[in-house]
Amino acid sequence: MEIKDIGQFIFWGASIVGIGFAVWKGLGEFRRSREQREQELRWKKADAARSLIHDLFNNPRSQNAAWMLDYDGRTFDIGERKIKVTREILRNALRTDNLESLNDVEFFIRDCFDDFFFLVDLMNHAWTSKLIDLDDVKFHFDYYVIDCMKREATVLDAYMERYGYKGAMSLFKKIGESSSQ
Repeated sequence: MEIKDIGQFIFWGASIVGIGFAVWKGLGEFRRSREQREQELRWKKADAARSLIHDLFNNPRSQNAAWMLDYDGRTFDIGERKIKVTREILRNALRTDNLESLNDVEFFIRDCFDDFFFLVDLMNHAWTSKLIDLDDVKFHFDYYVIDCMKREATVLDAYMERYGYKGAMSLFKKIGESSSQ
């Protein structure tokens, strides 16, 4: 073996080691980059969920619906009047038949629940589209789904079914299932 061959052998060996190191380094950078993108996506999903929760609970009518689920006998301003909304008034307002006899209080209650269920429908769409994770909204709804909505399940389910809030129904069902596990 001549010196020229030894030099070429050393050059090829160093090249192979250099290429191996570059590939190892590149794969490490690729992995870290992918992890960073995954973390950024997770933050974006959490921020989108936070925004939807904010919209739900900062919409005055939607917030009123949540309060009606939470409190029996809470007082609301309807026009110039203050009205106490009991469970009986709530159930009657959300009926799906005999609608020609609705009064202004019942229209107010229905408007509040329409906003509430519409915004929950949007949340369900975001979840089924994988724009948010269920865990990011679940803890806001555990109480409402497990306690409040369960008390009025018959009337709420009928109302959501009648007026096409299937996304809200689906999301509440999924939250209920995941909360019982």
